[in-house]
Formats: sequence, structure tokens, C-alpha cells
Amino acid sequence: MGQNEIPTGTAVPAPPPAPPRPAAPAVAEKQKALAMGLELSKRALDAGSLDELFFILTNDLRSLMEYDRACLVVHLGGKTQFSAASNQPLLEKKSKFYQSVARLGKQIREMDRGLLLSSDPESMKIPDLGLYPAAKIELRSYIEFSGCQFLFCVPLKTGKAIVGHLIFEFLENKPPSQIHVITMINVAPFFAAALANKWLLTKKPKLEQFILPSLKPGQRLKAIVTRQAPIIGMFVALIIIVLFFIPMNFNVGGEADVVPKEKYVAFVKIDGMVDKIFVKEGSRVAQGKTLASLDQKDISFEIKKAQNQFDVFSREMAMLRAEAGEKPSKLGESKLVELKRKSIWEELQFLKWRSQFLDITAPVSGIVITRDVDSLVGKRFKAGDPFCEIAVPGQLWVEVLVPESKITYVKKEQEIEFFLNSAPFTGYSLRVAEIAPSPEIIPRLGNVYRVRAPFTDPPQSIRVGLKGVGKIHTMDTSLWFIITQRLKGAWNYFSLYF
Repeated sequence: MGQNEIPTGTAVPAPPPAPPRPAAPAVAEKQKALAMGLELSKRALDAGSLDELFFILTNDLRSLMEYDRACLVVHLGGKTQFSAASNQPLLEKKSKFYQSVARLGKQIREMDRGLLLSSDPESMKIPDLGLYPAAKIELRSYIEFSGCQFLFCVPLKTGKAIVGHLIFEFLENKPPSQIHVITMINVAPFFAAALANKWLLTKKPKLEQFILPSLKPGQRLKAIVTRQAPIIGMFVALIIIVLFFIPMNFNVGGEADVVPKEKYVAFVKIDGMVDKIFVKEGSRVAQGKTLASLDQKDISFEIKKAQNQFDVFSREMAMLRAEAGEKPSKLGESKLVELKRKSIWEELQFLKWRSQFLDITAPVSGIVITRDVDSLVGKRFKAGDPFCEIAVPGQLWVEVLVPESKITYVKKEQEIEFFLNSAPFTGYSLRVAEIAPSPEIIPRLGNVYRVRAPFTDPPQSIRVGLKGVGKIHTMDTSLWFIITQRLKGAWNYFSLYF
């Protein structure tokens, strides 16, 4: 059977003999059908969207062939889907009509030739087109469901691929003319090509640049922009809203660590060498507690030496006074010895007073924070040298290193969010209390200012020396301001080289 032949049943009654007609009208009707078919093919290929093509295939084909209802079933993307029907802009997927057409489409998926059926199973049987018995049953079932007198199925085939089927229903007991049927079958490949093209471009819009290779790059870009204008407009509007109208937190800050509010220092009060140390780093000490003691040999020797001299002068003075009765001049000598004895006495008292400073005591109650303090045994100190540092628990501050380019935004009482490196998702809220009046140079960070803020109620996990990041909330502003400020700062440094 040829492609243009209409498979029909074997029991079709012979039509009554038609009166002879002139050949010219028949030829004219064929030419008209062919012209209309070509016009519809052109409209299908020029359709601007898949929905427009669906409308042409289910509604506008009436200009070629009068039918009561047309349905389009699409076999693309690995599945069969009922896509469109005449005069129905939106398909109700839960309706019996939709379910019936969907079942029929799955059964006739492999049917590659046109098929015209009558509602009378005896007058027009279904020919064997390689269909499964279930497909034939489904065809008869759909004719009974739709109530049509004739059913015309046209495959939309491009190459060897069947991309869809058009199903036409005729309610009147009058089959479509052979000219219209043959014309519909002949133009079906054009409809199939248009359907495959529009479906592919809908799924992969980027392929359009390969379909239109004659466009120059500028024209191609213009076509893409024109097609995507609504999306581009929405995207630009979203960017403008984000840049200018959504308030953003303008935070500055940098590296931070936990420091004591005051560093109390235990000083060595007299010259000497450390003999014993009673604490180590991290030890808790009470105010006045002995931290270490100096070697007392030196001062003991000085005291003993002064005591011996005092005793010598005391005996010499007693002897001179005893001889003063015989020699009055001895009384004057005794006065001189008494003066020396008094001087030695005062020196002895001073040495004994200094001996009480052999012990190095804690100036406050707190925790020793000096590293390796217990390794200072045997080291000689001078009076006034620091021995160790002590921090008071509960008086802990956070010190944030702010770059000089951002310090102008920092003010007192601004909120600081402090995050420990050991707990980066836990923030501690503080308030700026002190801002250093001048910067200092840190090799890794450059010029920085120290900004300090106290803990109001520090948890037990916070200890001196813990490091983290401090973020100072300076103001609420737009993202545009933040970006431009950073770009201006980078440009200032860059412009120095020109």
C-alpha cells in the first residue's frame, strides 16, 4: 500500500454512481487543496512558539478539511503526551476525554501510515498495519466514546521518526473527500518537521544560534536579547533593588583576641637571683601571695658583715670609755667610734628592712599569664624588673585590629560581634569602649588600630589569649555604597603608581 493510499475496511459499500462531471473542476479542487496545504505548512514552519503551532494543527486545518474536532498527540522526549485539542486552550488532565486520547496515543505510537475508520465495524474494518490487537481495540473504544461517525489518524513523521499523530473526528455520516485526505497526508511531514523543530528549540533555546548561522554576532546577540527581554528586565530590576534599596550591614573589623582589661605586673623590689618559684603559668593566686623568693645569701652576708662591724665598734667604744679616766683624750676617741657605730647600726637596720622584700608577691588576686614563669629559677633581676603578669578573671576584653582605611567608620558604643576560631558559629555581642588614638604596624596586617570592648558577663569558656574575628557594625547602608567604597580605596592605592 502506498503512502498516499487510505487503508480502509473490506466491507465498504460501493458508492452510488456519480453523474459525470467536467475534469476542470476536479483539477481545480486538487490545486486549491494543494495550495491550502502548502500555505498551512508554511504557517506551521513559521510559528513563533510551540503553543501557536498546536493551535494551527488543531484549529486552522479546518481551512483544508472540514472536521468537528482534532487532537494532537506528541511522541517526543521519550514519552507520549496528549498536547492539544480543538477549541480547548487548556486540557483537563483528569477528564475522561483526556484519558481516552492519552490511551489511544500510546497504542498508535508505532502507526506510520494514515488510517480512516468508520463507526460501523462491519462496513470498515481496521487493516493490519503492524498494530497490536490492543491498539485496534483502543481505536474502536475511542470511536464509541467520542460518538463520531468517522475517525481519521494522520502520523506526523519526519524521516524514520514518528513525532506525533493528528486525530480528526467527523460527527456527520459523511467521510472526508479523498483529495483532502491525500493532501493532509502529503503535508503531514511538513507539520512533523515544524513540530520537532519547535519542540527542540523550546527545550534547548541555545540551539537557535546554530539554526540561524547567517546572523552576524551582533544580530545574533540582539535576537537573543530581544527574545529574553522580559527575563533580562526582571534580572536588571532585581539587581537595582539589591544594590540600592535593600539595607545591608556595613561591617568593618579584623583579627581579634581576648585580653585582660588590665595587666597587673609583679615586680622584683631588690636586686637578687631567683632562688625558688611557687607558681606557673595559669596558676590562680591571691593578693599578697608569695610567687617566688630571691636568694638570701647576698643580703644575709651584708647583714652579718654589718653586724660584725657594729659589734667591733661597740667593744672599741666600751674600751675607750674605760680608759678615759686615766687619759681624758680617750673620751674624744670614743665619741668618734660611737658615730661610726651609729652609722653601721643604721646600715644594719636598712639591710634588715630590705630582707623583707626577698619574696615576690602578687599585687592582685588573679591568674598568672606569663609563659614559662617557672623556668626563671637562677635568673638575676634588678630592682624594678617585672617578674610576671597577672590577669583578673571576669575583667576580660576583646581587642580588634581594624585597618586604618576603615577606622573612620568606627565609633564608641557600636556593636561588635566576636567569633572565636574554636567556635566560629557562636557570636558574642559587645560594645566598643576604647579606640586607640594612633596606629601600630603589624607585619602581616600593616597599619592597624586597636579597638577594645569589654565582656559584660564572660562565660567560663572564654580565656585570655583566645583568637577569633571581630565584626563591628558601623551603619546600615546600600550594597552599592559598600562596593564603591572598597573600589575607591583600591583605586587610591592603584593610582599611586601612575
